Amino acid sequence: MDLKDSVTQVWKKIEAVTGELSDEERSDWLGLVLEHIERRCLLETIIETIVATRRPQHRRPRMEEILKSTQPEFRVKGITRTKVLAEIVATHANQDPEVVQFREEVLEGISMKVHDIQLWITQEQEKERERPAIFLDAVPLPVGHDIHDGVYGGIVPDPPISVGEEHPAGRLRFELLDYGTPDNAWVRRVPVAHDGVLARLHHLSITLAQRYRWQPAQATAFVLTGLPPVLPAIDATWDSSFFQTQAGGVTALSRLVLTIDPTLSPKEVHNYFQAIRQRILGSKWRDLNESQLELARFALHRAQEESWQQCMAAWNTEFQRWSYGDNLGHFRRDCLHAIQKLMAPVRLANNFFPHSEENNAKTPRKS
Repeated sequence: MDLKDSVTQVWKKIEAVTGELSDEERSDWLGLVLEHIERRCLLETIIETIVATRRPQHRRPRMEEILKSTQPEFRVKGITRTKVLAEIVATHANQDPEVVQFREEVLEGISMKVHDIQLWITQEQEKERERPAIFLDAVPLPVGHDIHDGVYGGIVPDPPISVGEEHPAGRLRFELLDYGTPDNAWVRRVPVAHDGVLARLHHLSITLAQRYRWQPAQATAFVLTGLPPVLPAIDATWDSSFFQTQAGGVTALSRLVLTIDPTLSPKEVHNYFQAIRQRILGSKWRDLNESQLELARFALHRAQEESWQQCMAAWNTEFQRWSYGDNLGHFRRDCLHAIQKLMAPVRLANNFFPHSEENNAKTPRKS
């Protein structure tokens, strides 16, 4: 089964629950679908996220949207160091031999309009639909084999090796081209086929992004349209971590990553970080205190079959200074709150305890 067939099958499973998805929705969620095919994301997680996002009253902005909309307070009008650097960098990039060659050979020397990017990418995808788009990585090289550069690029083993049951590859990989459209603030991603125009553009955009501190989607737009990207003094990215436990989804290992121009003042960095932190955690966020940390650890280590009543009795004996007496309702509420705040400080579209308000008092960890 090729990549297109695999993606089609996943969409069918999703739409059996969510109903028909628009082309824009499919583009927005393609990244998660590809991660599911690579067995890095549960299908249930994708479905729950799509369903929750479709409810306007419960919709939470995506992390990408939060980072993009939180503007640094130090931006000022007129000429700035960052603006001058951005102009110089764009001028240098316009003279890059690979950029010049791509524009001449693929675009025939004519820069396209921003509104034409989506149509052009769709047309190129259609032309390349018969090309392979799934890559096998981590193939072990047998002892005694040599390697050399291929005539058309890549690494060639000598003698050739066969990938199969006795000699399997380690993982699947997809090459995803990042790009943007004027009607959508979020980055879009499409898989690219081997040795095609989109693969060439993907390689070029990644190279430019690494060299000039651009985002790959900005680099793609620059190659196609010539529009110079903004060079941010601070760039924020989100390193998401999510895994499922008996207690629910865990996001506590997610990290906010800031790439900072060292010429910024500590105050400018502090103000920017504080603004993003408030958007992610909320302006009223307070970390767990000692008693709440002990409560979360205590509840998570209790046996699953233990009732809330038994759990509270054990707590009152071990932690007499924080005893709940006979107040089972408050104990259960505080346990769930402490566990959620410890394990899932960053909320996703699906809640850590989706139905916690309906729980009975039989177990502290089952929803």
